[in-house]
Amino acid sequence: TNTFTIPVTVINNEVLEDMGKTYDPVGQTDRAVFYVKGDRSYMDKLDGSDFVATADLSQIVDIAGNSDEKLVPINISVNSAAKRFEDKLTITQKTVNMQIRLEDLATKQAYISYETKGNPAEGFAIGDVTASPNLIKISGPRSIVSRVSKVVTSVDVEGVAEDINVNVEPVLYDENGAVIQSDRVSLSQSRIEVSVQILGTKQVPVYCTASGTPAEGYRFIELEYAPETIMIKGEPSVLNQIQGIRIPEDAIDLEGATGDVENSIDITPYLDALGVSLVNSDENKIAVKAMIEQLEVRNMELPMEA
Repeated sequence: TNTFTIPVTVINNEVLEDMGKTYDPVGQTDRAVFYVKGDRSYMDKLDGSDFVATADLSQIVDIAGNSDEKLVPINISVNSAAKRFEDKLTITQKTVNMQIRLEDLATKQAYISYETKGNPAEGFAIGDVTASPNLIKISGPRSIVSRVSKVVTSVDVEGVAEDINVNVEPVLYDENGAVIQSDRVSLSQSRIEVSVQILGTKQVPVYCTASGTPAEGYRFIELEYAPETIMIKGEPSVLNQIQGIRIPEDAIDLEGATGDVENSIDITPYLDALGVSLVNSDENKIAVKAMIEQLEVRNMELPMEA
């Protein structure tokens, strides 16, 4: 006699789905344990893969005093590969029923976000990233589906120097960033096509001047700003045409100033107009300081000629 343990395959799921319900196995009852007795000459040729355990949801049995939990009879059979031995085997089940807990079936749609791992080849940067489809439907037990906070696709771009298209598996996360793994959850798409644009990069200077006239009695000394260079990304044909980024002088207005004028200028609109963007979008501010000095008035007495 040999002992086998195999997973239970559930059939006729639509019986519960039509009721707006789904199930969770209780304990380890979704794995069937059974004994097989027969002649050693063919018993030695058999293993767990020669058997199939099924639980038919159309045969649900109530448990007295428990409205949420049910029993589903488990049937053990021989698969086609071992069919010739079926008449010579005696199967005794230790696990007779799969115990399940009924739960409301829930469905929600989620936006598919992305993350990239690694860095493109030197001189290149990540451009637009798109996912198709960009929405996914999640179905399963309400207790699990309600925990889903985001759906993420991850793409490896290490060393990449050209656009890539890959099919990746979406991963579910809860609000704490923990991965949600459950075979009770189904997705409308098992794979998501993600396209990653790879752009060239270029370091260019920033040019900045001021406009306007300080108040009477004051003068403009000099303009300081940082950073003086930025790293931009874009199509090579566009980058070749850009030798620097010029901030319009009316962005720093000194009209009537009686002291230093400081400003923080968002350079993004000027890059957008040229069809490029920053490699690091967080570095979009140019800190500017125009130094204003008060003119010194000194009274002097000149000697009178005789």
